[in-house]
Amino acid sequence: MWYLLKASAMRAIWVSMVGLGLGTIAGALGLTAPNTVEALAAFVVNFYWGLAGLLWTAMVIVSLNDLRGPERILYSTLPRVLLFVLIESILSVCFSSALFYTMASNIPVFVRGIDPAMLREAIILRIGLGQVLLLLAVTTVGALAVGGWAHRRAVAH
Repeated sequence: MWYLLKASAMRAIWVSMVGLGLGTIAGALGLTAPNTVEALAAFVVNFYWGLAGLLWTAMVIVSLNDLRGPERILYSTLPRVLLFVLIESILSVCFSSALFYTMASNIPVFVRGIDPAMLREAIILRIGLGQVLLLLAVTTVGALAVGGWAHRRAVAH
């Protein structure tokens, strides 16, 4: 069980790097948005839902890589796979959302000199808990589908 948790956390860290990349892109492109806090927050938040597709794609890539290595044993039984990807998806959404938020809010603050507290508050209010939970649900469903697919591939070979 410990190995399962450790592997889920490690995969979640790798998968959540898409949040770092997308947040950097959103923050950099946010420099082209109007110079008001609300307009900048609205512009940056438009990128947030890109995490849904990117997280799912990253999970597929990581799963394909796992099927070639010693982690293949994680995919041997379906309940283990489902628990594994469930933990991974929850951690991935938490980590990637935090990385997205950090990068998307800090780049405009450092370059433009916008008040950091106001921008961060505006981004948090625009994203809201509902969107984070919806992203979690979408990513979890996608992760369970990827887990089932990876299990079938692991058992077939």
